[in-house]
Amino acid sequence: MSRRPQLDALEPGVPPAAQTLPGEHDVCNEHLPSRLVHQMNIRAATAADAMELTALAHRAKASWGYPADWIAAWRNDLTMTADYLTSRRAFVAEHGGRPAGVVVFEEHPDHWSVEHLWIDPDLQRRGIGRLLVRHGLAAATRDRAARVHVLSDPHAEPFYLRMGAVRIGAEPAPMPGAPERVLPVLEFRLEA
Repeated sequence: MSRRPQLDALEPGVPPAAQTLPGEHDVCNEHLPSRLVHQMNIRAATAADAMELTALAHRAKASWGYPADWIAAWRNDLTMTADYLTSRRAFVAEHGGRPAGVVVFEEHPDHWSVEHLWIDPDLQRRGIGRLLVRHGLAAATRDRAARVHVLSDPHAEPFYLRMGAVRIGAEPAPMPGAPERVLPVLEFRLEA
């Protein structure tokens, strides 16, 4: 059994489960090459990204098999305008000059929140989401945020739990044919 090296040289304050060491595979990606993640460029989102990132969000949400009428109902929730992107902490992972994923964090008086995390369906489960969330958690830690909340899609909850978030509740989110549907409320607890 291999031991995980010390994490103190990485991002201070970011939960250990959210850390990925150089050359290390994400636990859900052991069969995939890690070099894709190392070829990613993380940058701040710009106003010019709005249309492409909105399309990416729609493709990613649809990849979970939701009915078309649900995707249509979520159209506004999945839309990222130029003003929205430039007024929040939004980060894009680029591969080959194209967006492979996006994460948007919002600052609140007593915490931050993950508002969007979308990965191109053709590139999912390769560590890009972990890379983006880790990048945002590091920014939150630098700004002395103690907590980051996530109102998670039920399909994404295991990802966030593997990264070190804890479930702190649930919010009702009924949809046609699924009146009991709920969204997990999760929290990352960051070290100061």
